[in-house]
Order: sequence, then structure tokens, then C-alpha cells
Amino acid sequence: MTRCCIRCNAEVADALRTDPANGPVPAERAVVFTSSGNYGSAVFDPDEPGKTLEVVVCDDCLADPTTPVQAWTTRTRIIRESDRRP
Repeated sequence: MTRCCIRCNAEVADALRTDPANGPVPAERAVVFTSSGNYGSAVFDPDEPGKTLEVVVCDDCLADPTTPVQAWTTRTRIIRESDRRP
């Protein structure tokens, strides 16, 4: 399966040769986010077990200060300065 960055559409290679049936496959030079559903979504909230939504963001886009990224920790919310709106 070919995966691409959701922001720049660059193709992202698998970091390991693993079977996707065993769980998410790590990506090389990218971050993979998976969700098995979201109660608030009217678009993706499957009622069948095993269906997931996957989003990939490549490292180049994560490092780009113009990419709107918010990071949360368990204690505080961290927002990059480039994401602050005037």
C-alpha cells in the first residue's frame, strides 16, 4: 500500500516490513496517526471492529514552521510560535 503525506502528498515508505493486520505499520521519516473512530464525526465512526482511519505527516512537513501543528502533553498545551495567529 502506498501512503502519502496528508499535507504535501509526498510518498512515504514503510519503516518495517510488517503485516498491517498486526497493527499500524511505522513509516520512515513520518508520523502515522490512526483512529478507530470518533463519536463526534459524521464522516468516520465505523461500527465494524478493525476499521481504522490513518493519517500520515512526513518529517519535512512537521519541521516546516508554516505547517499548522499543535502538540499536547498530559500537563500543558504546547503550540509552536509559527502557529499563533495575529
